Amino acid sequence: MPTDYPWMLTEMAGPDGTMTTPITIPTLAFEDGSASGNASCNQYFGSYEIDGSSLTFGPLASTEMFCGEPGVMDQETQYLAALQQAATYRVDAMMLEMFDADDTRLVQYQRAATP
Repeated sequence: MPTDYPWMLTEMAGPDGTMTTPITIPTLAFEDGSASGNASCNQYFGSYEIDGSSLTFGPLASTEMFCGEPGVMDQETQYLAALQQAATYRVDAMMLEMFDADDTRLVQYQRAATP
């Protein structure tokens, strides 16, 4: 289950669908029906549902700090949009991938070291 560990983003789909390495490393954690993490600059949070291999997120809210590093705010917007498009997931011991309804890969995470 993806809910067993926190995750660090290793790749995400760019505007043209090509997988790219993020500028900063967004994170994702699941706990008691809530998903949360760092979206690149801001913290985000919201609900999620898992049913078999289906994974959907409810509306996601985030803090509203401005980050001046070039590209970070655009990456954050793309990352949060990708989570909202998630329809299915695949997980193994060290990697979590999410896909949209057309089975296009949106994001890929690596399992984070647990404290």
